[in-house]
Amino acid sequence: MRLLWIFIAIATISICVYPALKLKPSRRLVTLLVLAISVALLPLFVPSEAKIARFCVALMAAITVFKMWDLHLGLAKGSRPDFRAFLGIVANLYFLVFRKHGVERQATKLCSLKDLALGTAGLAAVLGGLSSMRMINWSANPFLLEHTLIASGLFLFTLTELTIWVRLRSTSFLQPRFLRACTT
Repeated sequence: MRLLWIFIAIATISICVYPALKLKPSRRLVTLLVLAISVALLPLFVPSEAKIARFCVALMAAITVFKMWDLHLGLAKGSRPDFRAFLGIVANLYFLVFRKHGVERQATKLCSLKDLALGTAGLAAVLGGLSSMRMINWSANPFLLEHTLIASGLFLFTLTELTIWVRLRSTSFLQPRFLRACTT
């Protein structure tokens, strides 16, 4: 239950970035710094025994901070998202650089749904493998072996997800164009 509240906190802080984008550059930088520090501290609220959950929260926090920085830099170059596009950026983990939005070809609705299905299947497979590693009695094995297997599993998780989503051009999923296509 605590993990749900942490993800809600990350989403809430992410949404608080949008009003900060209207501030002058110096005030915006200070505001984004405060928001980034609060997001970066959220993994400390996950118990240290829950290594995988803490890693996932830390990954989400890092992605959120990266998106904040990208939006801050994008304003200097003249790219400011409207609120709907901003929500698409916040909701899509793999859409990291807003400044590059529109440069690449947009995927169709069918392609985006296929990407979502493949990504979800990959996520389920890798998370199933990682959770099955919890059934192993690690006390008989050295810490380095446990850490190597878990780090390798998390690397495969990240690599699998990024490869599937990037290769199949999922950057358009949950963007305003896709949302309009789903509702018509």
